[in-house]
Amino acid sequence: DPVKVAAQWNADWETVNLPHTWNAKDMQVKADAFYEGVGYYRKTQFFGNELKGKRVFLRFEGVGANTEVYVNGKLVGMHRGAYSAFAFEIGTALKLGAENEIMVKADNASRPDVIPVNHNLFGVYGGIYRPVWLEIKPKEHIDRVAVNALCDGHLLADVYLSGAKSGYCLLATVENLKSGELFKEHSFQLTDSATFYRLDTQWENILPWTPESPNLYLLKLKLLNRSGQLLHQHQERIGFRTVEFRPRDGIYVNGVKIVMKGINRHSFHPDGGRTTNKEISVRDALLLKEMNMNAVRSHYPPDTHFLDACDSLGLFV
Repeated sequence: DPVKVAAQWNADWETVNLPHTWNAKDMQVKADAFYEGVGYYRKTQFFGNELKGKRVFLRFEGVGANTEVYVNGKLVGMHRGAYSAFAFEIGTALKLGAENEIMVKADNASRPDVIPVNHNLFGVYGGIYRPVWLEIKPKEHIDRVAVNALCDGHLLADVYLSGAKSGYCLLATVENLKSGELFKEHSFQLTDSATFYRLDTQWENILPWTPESPNLYLLKLKLLNRSGQLLHQHQERIGFRTVEFRPRDGIYVNGVKIVMKGINRHSFHPDGGRTTNKEISVRDALLLKEMNMNAVRSHYPPDTHFLDACDSLGLFV
């Protein structure tokens, strides 16, 4: 029982700041000589009564490598894999108006059912090595969005909803992040109690994203009830680009053939191991541009701040 195991260490807890990895140093000393196994994180957090009726999620950007999350001794979720984000709803396990204990069990021991199956190719750093977020949403909200924005201004978005009812409305607009120009707002009526809506719209005079001119926009979505009251809003940074894979030919972006020139990159820094930050990501992306590169390959999904840096500088990932 992880809760009982962690309770035995009341006098031996080390205070750390997240993101954190317990392999920041030993991974670089000697091959096959670093710690791989279980580590525990524990935090006490007050949750007020103002959260009554809200949905509360705990989102992890990355934990190495297999995770169990407990709230007040109750298991709220398990995740396998070190390099993808995940979230668990914790509201049902919380005691509002009181202190709550959150405990995370992380385990970076290699196992045959989780990639990489061993540490021979590269070591999997243990711990909560990427940021953690607390997400508080109303019962009726926009859960997530998948966007395909094409170079001619045509935008398709799969909008996943929670609690939305017939007669509710989705509003969508885009803002040019460089100029601040706000484009026409489009309205979409929900005809049933949907958990999914395919948004299909067109904006004029859009500047496409290219490696030479990486124009970026902010997609703004709003969910309104039947009375026109704003329930929830969601924002997503996007670029308008059309990507084609032509058999026995190559990759085309906005109708232009692309020749990839790039390198392989690990999310890593000598001072913190796998715990990097936005400053490191921007610096690495700028270094690639200085080398006249236009692409970078990663063994696994990199940090969000590195993807954002590449997107803003015109680099393919």
